[in-house]
Amino acid sequence: MESGDWYPDPENGPGVVRWWDGEGWTEHTARAGSAQTRRPPQTAAPTRWQRLLRRTPVPVPAHHVAMAWGSRPAPAAPVVPYDDPDAGIVNAPYVAPTARSQVRSVPLAYEDPDTGIYAARPGEKPRWESIGDSAPPPDDVISYGAGAGADGWRGVLRSRAFGFAVVIALLASVVVIGMRLNDSANSQTNRPLTLANPIPTPDRRPPLEQICGGTAPAQPDPHAPRPSTPAGRRIVDPMAHISYAAQAAPFHTWDLGPWGNESGGLGEMFTTGQYFVTQADTPDNSPYMATILSGTVPATYSDDPHPNIECAAKVIGDDVRQSYYPQPNSRRDISARPMVVSGRPAYLLEFHLAFDQPGYDAKGELVAICVIDVPGSRAAALYVSIPDTHRQYDKIVQPLMDSIRVN
Repeated sequence: MESGDWYPDPENGPGVVRWWDGEGWTEHTARAGSAQTRRPPQTAAPTRWQRLLRRTPVPVPAHHVAMAWGSRPAPAAPVVPYDDPDAGIVNAPYVAPTARSQVRSVPLAYEDPDTGIYAARPGEKPRWESIGDSAPPPDDVISYGAGAGADGWRGVLRSRAFGFAVVIALLASVVVIGMRLNDSANSQTNRPLTLANPIPTPDRRPPLEQICGGTAPAQPDPHAPRPSTPAGRRIVDPMAHISYAAQAAPFHTWDLGPWGNESGGLGEMFTTGQYFVTQADTPDNSPYMATILSGTVPATYSDDPHPNIECAAKVIGDDVRQSYYPQPNSRRDISARPMVVSGRPAYLLEFHLAFDQPGYDAKGELVAICVIDVPGSRAAALYVSIPDTHRQYDKIVQPLMDSIRVN
């Protein structure tokens, strides 16, 4: 006995078998023909790794083929199907297969008589012959009911004409809905847009544009003659894009820095010109002067059209009167006329201001303002102020205004 197997137990007599491990008898015995004799005896509980290895089937070596059958003892009893009456397991007797059991089974096709779906079975007469139809249905596994009864509407649904009708109905619905949406969109477009709670937008326009925004701007005349620049010494203001005639002594070049009301009022700022002091000691400890100053005034926001130059000149004149002279004062207009400076629109204002402020020698002053519509977002302004204490210089105003040129 070269390999392990169950053999008649030489010690216990018939009906009992013992395990031969290939080298000798072991202590494992069992009843002949029992389920225990179908497998080798278990010597100990399997370890965790043995249980894991059992999950992968391992082929059993065909050791019986290589055995020396002559030396193998005869089995105690013929191998019979497992049977254990004590455990309630009774093996059914073996029945040889018959010719009918060898026939390959064919799955039944789906059928539902309640809905008119019938399955053709082998050996049965086709349903279309039994109900008297003139032509057989398509060669399908499932045969549908036919006729003008409960199943007639299914034929209509499956027809090509019904499919075309459905497509045409869908297209017509899409066209109608599109036309209604288009009409609604047009009505919304033609209706003025209003907000239930409009959010106020800060007005970023300069004060001059806000005041004169509703006026028609004066347009430059490209065909206007451009007079030659007068000879003599001139004051050039690169910020305002203008130049004008310089005046002789006692006037001298302005050297007191920017002057104006940039943080308030209209935001005007004068940086270039001439002046001389007419009173050194004043109640506010600042000298009183005769001035010829040029500068700029914010006129438009971004690329907005320029405001009407006449409106701009009058607004600037009111701001100068309010910001730079003793209060109260009275105003007497002398002249107000449009001008053309180097083909650009301009406007000239002349007026006299009277006041009676203790501590001031002058009780009035001649004021002249010329506003020029120069390129850019700012307007140019030439501002002349001559106190009554020095009336002899009033005569320079008109020639000075006529000498203005746009650079």
